[in-house]
Amino acid sequence: NMLNLIKHSRKIKRARLYSTVIPEEVEKFSRLANNWWDPNGETGLLHRMNPPRVKYIRKLYCELAKVDYDTPLPLKGVDVLDVGCGGGLLSESLCRLGANVLGIDAAEASVNIAKNHASKDPYLKNLEYRCITSDELYKEGNQFDVVCSLEVIEHVRNPQDYVNSLANLTKKGGNVFLSTINRTHKSHFFTIVLAERILKWVDENTHDWEKYVTPEELKNYLEESGLIVHPKMQGIVYNPISQNWMLRNDTSVNYILCATKEG
Repeated sequence: NMLNLIKHSRKIKRARLYSTVIPEEVEKFSRLANNWWDPNGETGLLHRMNPPRVKYIRKLYCELAKVDYDTPLPLKGVDVLDVGCGGGLLSESLCRLGANVLGIDAAEASVNIAKNHASKDPYLKNLEYRCITSDELYKEGNQFDVVCSLEVIEHVRNPQDYVNSLANLTKKGGNVFLSTINRTHKSHFFTIVLAERILKWVDENTHDWEKYVTPEELKNYLEESGLIVHPKMQGIVYNPISQNWMLRNDTSVNYILCATKEG
């Protein structure tokens, strides 16, 4: 009957809200919460990856928005959403470039760490955090000039649904920045054999090679969601001598790209 149909549709809607979230992945990153701001701890790799990721976002945004790259606050007045913000490494960096930033994460422990860390810096008054999914946030009617989701898509249940939610959260003419890990033999060796099993940089089972996303797959997800992929995709490559990450043309392991929502 009609009442049962309504109840059923509500259940489906609730299921869709969480359709991209894998509880085990949330739990995995909740355990990291207390170490988010320890550059020598388990998130040390993310700390070292952050500068080239921020550089790419700054460079592409300035190019697309016709803003001077060298201006101290190139993102001044820009509404930015950081999806899967963790402890806030990227959120804080973008806020310091002038942006109004909302960082969201499904792991409450990470959000609490991010809030606590940001509260110690008076320059971060335009930074806010919420424990909420991208689907839930969109249902509130929110949209942003820039949506970032770095190292998240390889941890979600349905990549196409997830990308759709990012596109929905982007204003017309706005940009989406995504970074992830390519599904190659090389990435399996570097991220799982080397980083997890040999060097113990991260816990075993942090990564699932089968959930890695190739650039071609990611382009398809983005185009399917109505976004136009920028040709300037770049790899983020680790230099074992300097122990730093750099932007390069090699996308065989980590890579980052930008896509635009037509205005």
